[in-house]
Amino acid sequence: MLASGSNGAVREIEQNGLMLGLFPEATYSSLEIRVGPGDRCLLYTDGIFEATDAAQQEFGKLRSKQLLQSGRDTPAAGFAHSLLNSVAVFSGLHSGRAQEDDITLLVVDFQEAPALT
Repeated sequence: MLASGSNGAVREIEQNGLMLGLFPEATYSSLEIRVGPGDRCLLYTDGIFEATDAAQQEFGKLRSKQLLQSGRDTPAAGFAHSLLNSVAVFSGLHSGRAQEDDITLLVVDFQEAPALT
């Protein structure tokens, strides 16, 4: 997971484990992080970072972090579209190359709670 604060700082929170739901006897670890208004969480599968171009260079976490930082004012849906499009352009998917791995992406923006009246 990558998390972007309202100040634009991006931090990586890595919590690896087995795929969810595939193994009934699996146990999973948990992690708690404090979030606040203006924060964004990016949850993803490794297909984002491991997408390769024609020279077999990976898209990588650095490009994703840079996009997260530069797109912090873009609404979540627009950011998700921009990230997926960047991966597609980088890896040549628009020119007919096949995607080698699945890509799953969830963007969560945290907002101020509305005042109760």
